[in-house]
Amino acid sequence: MRPALPTLLLVGLIAGLVGCSPETPSAATTPAGAQPAGTAMSAAQLAMLVEGPERPLGGELTILDPFDPGRPYFHDFGTIRYGERVRKTFRLANTGSAPVKLLRALGACSCTRVTSVRLLAEGRDPIAGATTSTEHMLTIPPGEVGEMVVELDSTKTTPNRDKLAVMRLATDAELTPFLMFELHVLAEKLFEVKQGNVNLGEVAYYGGAGRTIQIFQRMPESLAELLDVVEASDGLQASLAYVSSGALPFWNLTVRLDEETPLGGFQGEVVLSHSGDDGVGDSGRLSIDVYASVVESIVLHPRHLSFGAVSRGEAKLLTASLKALLPGQRIQLLKASLSGPSAEHIEVEVVPFTNNPDGLAGEFRIELTAGVELPKGKIDAQLRLELSDSQVPLIERSLAGVVR
Repeated sequence: MRPALPTLLLVGLIAGLVGCSPETPSAATTPAGAQPAGTAMSAAQLAMLVEGPERPLGGELTILDPFDPGRPYFHDFGTIRYGERVRKTFRLANTGSAPVKLLRALGACSCTRVTSVRLLAEGRDPIAGATTSTEHMLTIPPGEVGEMVVELDSTKTTPNRDKLAVMRLATDAELTPFLMFELHVLAEKLFEVKQGNVNLGEVAYYGGAGRTIQIFQRMPESLAELLDVVEASDGLQASLAYVSSGALPFWNLTVRLDEETPLGGFQGEVVLSHSGDDGVGDSGRLSIDVYASVVESIVLHPRHLSFGAVSRGEAKLLTASLKALLPGQRIQLLKASLSGPSAEHIEVEVVPFTNNPDGLAGEFRIELTAGVELPKGKIDAQLRLELSDSQVPLIERSLAGVVR
């Protein structure tokens, strides 16, 4: 008789606690008489496995043709290039005496997913299962074989670091209720963009904005070098400069968004050329995303002004910032006023960040105080700021909150 709780289940439960690990898996020792890693099982061996007289009561899943017989639920993709998606097909034989349902497959992180499950049977077409089901993906009858294809997306791993991704398969088999698949990969990335992308933040409509980021070559054995800017989205200007800095040289990428780019969110990209690993050629391409939010030259933050929950009979302060975005820009806040049903119970005060006899400043703090006499219910008021700037003469915002 086999034990009710096999060693496999204990291994699966422990692996479920650790999730995805950025560590290199330890090498396993192949048991005496076992197949060499990656060797296909012969037809006679398969028949003996799924049709033998020692079939246990209930369903049980066994991995066929494992990458490493000492660790049948492990697969090593080895070293790949960052950006690749790689797949592994696991074949699961039902070596028990009852059907086994594959219930659901869950990855411990977003880098892995099941792309297909199928029932394989000699003499007929494979039967596809439901990969997205959380209750019943596929049923494998006794003596038959199913396959599960697991995909690993290297863009969701950390470049140039070992990754051990985990995929947990739940079944209704008494002997193998949980199978824990481990996938190791090292995704190499030639170049690392320090910030991941170019985020220009808020950009004034009339001023444009620029930013410089660093790009490093992270593979010492490679002779690849960044060469030039070969493409930039409309509205973007970009330049590349090599910086020699001791043992860790890098490139500065400077990106600027043109003036009068339309208001709202902006997304573009800059494409750089680079040589091959041997330092020859210019066919390599590195794409870097660029983001910005194009706004008026004077902005009020936060954009949504809310007191949140206010206790009846207690005063509450809400602070906002009025800021000019253009370099050297100074403005005068001529008047700050409130209107609406709740206005009489709210006070507004303007504090410039710099002292100027003419009342000019590049930034102002707006202090709004909800008074103790505010009645219960929703706060309903409008803040109106009148400015000396000809481009942005007026800013209005609603005030929100609830008095309890």
